[in-house]
Amino acid sequence: MFNLLRLFLVLTVCLSWQMVMGATAPKVSVAFSNTPEYTKGQVLTENTKIDLKKGDELTLQVASSSVVYQQTFKGPYSDSKLAGLIKTIKEIIKPKRSGGPKKSGKEVDSQTRERMMKNPNLLIATEDEHFCYNAKKHLKFWRPTSQKKINVVITEETTLAEAEQPEIWKAKENTLDLSVDKLPKGGTSYLVEFEGTKKSTSLHKMPNKFDSNTYKWMWMVKKGCERQADILISKRVASQ
Repeated sequence: MFNLLRLFLVLTVCLSWQMVMGATAPKVSVAFSNTPEYTKGQVLTENTKIDLKKGDELTLQVASSSVVYQQTFKGPYSDSKLAGLIKTIKEIIKPKRSGGPKKSGKEVDSQTRERMMKNPNLLIATEDEHFCYNAKKHLKFWRPTSQKKINVVITEETTLAEAEQPEIWKAKENTLDLSVDKLPKGGTSYLVEFEGTKKSTSLHKMPNKFDSNTYKWMWMVKKGCERQADILISKRVASQ
């Protein structure tokens, strides 16, 4: 089961990349097999089931223009959860939005923007519809344009209780630091509204500890924190 989960995560990265680039999604194929049930080059479908007897060996491969990953399974091994794998990923991964916000003032250069987008601890005010935060750290917001002063209004999503007063995001400042102590007490989910921009972000308080980065990734995906989840799994694949 763990092997299949690793394969699932890598295939997710491949699909994310291919959707962004507009190419055909990668396929899961057989790279090696010593059993006639699976032949080299065979493409697995959503209905494929892995069922290996003692002594059987099967290596599956996920390949795209940017990632090549192989995972070997040895019998006895049986798992029907490969069925529907591709369908599940398609439901979770959504195409990234093209283009950026309309320019309303001085905008940072593309390299700075790309670097900020790769920071999982930074809430991107113009992009993030959901953001998973660590209650032990300060919240840090970032925006690519900084001409206008705006009010940041925070509301607890269950009780609708608002923070005592809005936070002021000063003009000509790209970042805003906010102590989590200023959030309405007792909540785990909040709505952050950036007045005058038609943008808002849902904040989700993360558990103090996860059993593994895999569980952290799954939790983020469930909450809708897709950018942060993509960064987490990209770092994991790069380290393997």
